[in-house]
Amino acid sequence: PIIINGLFVNGISYLFWIKALRYAPASFVAPFIFLTPVISSLYLIFFFGEAFLSIYFIGMVLVILSGIVGTT
Repeated sequence: PIIINGLFVNGISYLFWIKALRYAPASFVAPFIFLTPVISSLYLIFFFGEAFLSIYFIGMVLVILSGIVGTT
């Protein structure tokens, strides 16, 4: 599982990241990294049947706000 994760999940994501940096300035692409925890939470809720807790919503809002504040 570690090799599969390293080669496929992380490896492919790095390729997409490098490709995105070629097409747009880093200052535009970098804030999208803050969406990773939000998307992970949504995957847990929709694909794995995790209960949606209010703390998830609070965490998602804080992550998005930190991305907005950190890029301004």
